[in-house]
Amino acid sequence: MSPRLATAPSPVDRLEPAREVYRSSLFRFARDIIGFPDLIERLHEPICAFLSAETVGALKARPDITRHIVGWAERWADQPDTAPIRKRLVLLPRDHFKSSIISIAYPLWRQVRNQNVSMLQSSSKIDNSAHFCARHRRLWEKRLPLIDLFGSLRPVDTNKVKWTDAEYVITRTKDSVEATVTSTGVGGGIASRHYDLHLFDDL
Repeated sequence: MSPRLATAPSPVDRLEPAREVYRSSLFRFARDIIGFPDLIERLHEPICAFLSAETVGALKARPDITRHIVGWAERWADQPDTAPIRKRLVLLPRDHFKSSIISIAYPLWRQVRNQNVSMLQSSSKIDNSAHFCARHRRLWEKRLPLIDLFGSLRPVDTNKVKWTDAEYVITRTKDSVEATVTSTGVGGGIASRHYDLHLFDDL
């Protein structure tokens, strides 16, 4: 019997550890993959962790975050660790990368974690939310770190899917009526739609 030859891991396999790093950290994804190098770990990492936390228990381990949450002790501290967090609000002064994280990096991070996610992105005017939607698409088209690690999620032929400033769809494994991201403004009608995530920026 001939000896079994060792085979080198494929390029896809070698990239998987890097993908996992960025899937697990919104802060590092926003800074390194999306390209916001001015993010400060002391300020922006806790904000990213707050956005990423799915349960009360995840926040209890971060007193650096909970001390800034209004009503934490009265409303949340005694909740079970498994209690889900369904709504959250982030308030920051202008020019502190609030929209960069929440309206640009966060939606894309959710996509690389779950390619079947659907999101409604809203602003006071639809032009503002469409601006974020267009920014997402340009990043999928041109941002090399995003393409290098997660390029399989970018549609092969964008002429065959929704790919506009109003909404777009990445590569999915499940069919859905809702686009990956749909942009709307205050007062815009979205009838008979059910999104996994609603993002509101400067309503």
